[in-house]
Order: sequence, then C-alpha cells, then structure tokens
Amino acid sequence: MQSLPPGGAMAAVALPPHQIQQTEEFGNLEVAAVNGPASVVISGTQNEVDTFLGTLDSEVRTRRLRVSHAFHSRWTEPVLARFAEALQEITFREPVLAGVSNVTGGPVDGQWNDPEYW
Repeated sequence: MQSLPPGGAMAAVALPPHQIQQTEEFGNLEVAAVNGPASVVISGTQNEVDTFLGTLDSEVRTRRLRVSHAFHSRWTEPVLARFAEALQEITFREPVLAGVSNVTGGPVDGQWNDPEYW
C-alpha cells in the first residue's frame, strides 16, 4: 500500500449514500463504504474531500479519518496486481464457520476461498 501515490483522504459523513453525488466539482470523490442508511465514508484526494466537506451544512456530522491513502476506492487500483500475485502463495480453504455477506445478507458460498474475491 505504501507504493500508492500520496495525497488520499477519507471522511465519515452522516448522510445517505444517494446524497453523495459524483460531480466534476468534486472530481473522483467516491463512496468508499456504506455503514448505515445515513452513514457513509467518502474517499478521494485531499482536495476533493476538503471541497466536498466544505459544501455541507454545519449540522451534518463529519469526521476526517486518519489514513495514509484513499482506501476502498479506485485510488488503490495500482496495487491490485501485486496484491493478487501475493495471494497466489496462500492456500485458501472453505471456512469452518458459516459466513453471512454484509452486501447481500445471504450466506457466503465459496467466494471467501477464491483469491479473486480478496
């Protein structure tokens, strides 16, 4: 991860995901995580995050995250090939305990032992 370009930023914002709009004004700002119906994390360059936060009403709760990069976004794509290469050295097995997807709400079936998932 340290090989990624510097200058990324993230912030927790108390808004629903649909209120975080990607516009030219905010560049490539992305929703990095949806933590609840009115709780998201945004990710982008320092300037994009600062610009977006500056447009919000003062009553919207925000919290800058202490991160070194804009994780959970397209800004981490340059390391994906190296990450996939490193995963080839790991032997994946079916989990002992059943898992539930936080995306679908259904049981996880086989995807956790697939290096492409990670």
